[in-house]
Amino acid sequence: METPNISKALRERGWRIASIKGTEMHLQCAKVGCLKTTKVSLAEPVELPAPCTEKHFNGYDAQTFELYLTLVGTLRDRRSALGLSQEDLTAAMGIADGYVNKLESIARVAAFPMLQLWAQTLGLSITTTPAPLPPATTRAIEARESRPYQPNQARYKHAY
Repeated sequence: METPNISKALRERGWRIASIKGTEMHLQCAKVGCLKTTKVSLAEPVELPAPCTEKHFNGYDAQTFELYLTLVGTLRDRRSALGLSQEDLTAAMGIADGYVNKLESIARVAAFPMLQLWAQTLGLSITTTPAPLPPATTRAIEARESRPYQPNQARYKHAY
């Protein structure tokens, strides 16, 4: 199988190529937040892996999406506690009619600026608190320590 065909077949099965080392291709699940990885030998014939078996929802790993659902539930409860209808909140936010309904019913996943606007309109703020690092971040930190950052490694160089 040719490389472009392998890449396309992997994407169709929900994998992305993380790296190629020697005769091994390292793959990572393409769903946001999913940490599932696997390896494929580049020796002929290339055997494609089965799709990721982890739980996913709406393009995200289940654990990440559960946190999002909790946040949306908090915002929905706050709207109700304030006695606002979805139409009232839509008008207060200055967004398209029906969009709050789509957000609350998870028909749309809000980007962070929309979440901030949503929360601020309800008199809430979104804050962060320290939490344990996930294994992938720990691995990235450990790998980086073995090859310290060099300014010439930056992909994008901006003049300020």
